[in-house]
Amino acid sequence: MSKPKVILAFSGGLDTSFCVKYLTEERGMEVHSALVDTGGFSPAELKTIEEKAYSLGVTSHVTLDVVEEYYQDCIKYLVFGNVLKNNTYPLSVSAERVFQATAVAKYAAKLGAKAIAHGSTGAGNDQVRFDVVFRILAPECEVITPIRDLQLSREAEIDFLKSKGVVQEWHKSTYSINKGLWGTSVGGKETLTSDGYLPEEAWPTQLTETKNTYVKYCPNVFVAKCPEKHEKGEVITLSTKYGKEHECIVFNLVCEGKDGFFYYSIVRADGYNVQERAKAKAERYSRWAASAEKRSEQYYIASQEGREFLSLGEPIKVGHHSERRHRALIERNWNRMGKSVAESEKAEQHESKAEYWERKAKDINLSMPESIEYFEYKVEKCREYHEGLKSGKYPRQHSFSLTYAKKELNEAEKNLQTAKKLWA
Repeated sequence: MSKPKVILAFSGGLDTSFCVKYLTEERGMEVHSALVDTGGFSPAELKTIEEKAYSLGVTSHVTLDVVEEYYQDCIKYLVFGNVLKNNTYPLSVSAERVFQATAVAKYAAKLGAKAIAHGSTGAGNDQVRFDVVFRILAPECEVITPIRDLQLSREAEIDFLKSKGVVQEWHKSTYSINKGLWGTSVGGKETLTSDGYLPEEAWPTQLTETKNTYVKYCPNVFVAKCPEKHEKGEVITLSTKYGKEHECIVFNLVCEGKDGFFYYSIVRADGYNVQERAKAKAERYSRWAASAEKRSEQYYIASQEGREFLSLGEPIKVGHHSERRHRALIERNWNRMGKSVAESEKAEQHESKAEYWERKAKDINLSMPESIEYFEYKVEKCREYHEGLKSGKYPRQHSFSLTYAKKELNEAEKNLQTAKKLWA
């Protein structure tokens, strides 16, 4: 007597691995596994899952590719509509299930199977999505749900598979992982409540930073955050948070963080710094000021149209054929003069900003190696002024003069220490 044929919606995870062993050995069924690819698997992963299915004891295994159909009929509309649950995350899992269930139902009809199985638990809505599609598209098929029917915990599934000789690293199997075209979701004991967080090791891949990046060290100062050690003078490439890359020269090892990264003071290899940035801004505002001034002059010249005629003080002749032209001329000149004034004011604003950035281009701060010499000089001046206030050499302007002088000295000494750590 031939064994009853069942199509199993197979993913290769713990639940569907249990289903293979349970259906073949406990219920004596001929299991044909079907993995529906909705875009979450690489060719290597698909090959591995196929090998796993056969090692578990399936009669046949097939990969059903519905990526194109899934995208064209579903995903692109969700993307276009920016459909996010709670305006936060994509409905990557729920959107897949209908397409996966449809593909499995069609495959069951092709093989002439009288039963369809899936590994959904009694929690969540996946069980409903699969059941509804199967009962509509394959009403002649029995729907078998071992995990739900037996009310098994993941620990019980693991114990069962171990008893059947299935050896695997089960650590991540305590979590349910779903990879798809639109995202990856992970479920586990921490997600059963709203206050739990998944541990980093629960994710199929851990976030690792392999690039050298910028990180803020103190006001106006960015240092290099590097996963590997570098030597002083070495040229390395740093990536900004926007994806831009700059070649930088390593100066000092500022510290070795507890996170395993190395933090270095750096200067741009192309010489670009805050002073160069300020110079570029000053030049840009100067160009804008010159352009605005030029436009102002052009509008002023244009506003002199019909000057000889208007200077005569000829009144507007109401009802005369010249009335419209006369009024239009005045209106044009008025608008042109207004634009001339506006452009002149804009030129003044740009020029003011240009002057500001010209002054900033001369500033020295902690982001430059020259800051050591600068703050040494500043500490000396602040200390001399503070001592002068105490001795009476300099008059106190108000009751807090000494306090303010001490505060300025402390700030200069602090900056000097930071400068030496960065650039000494």
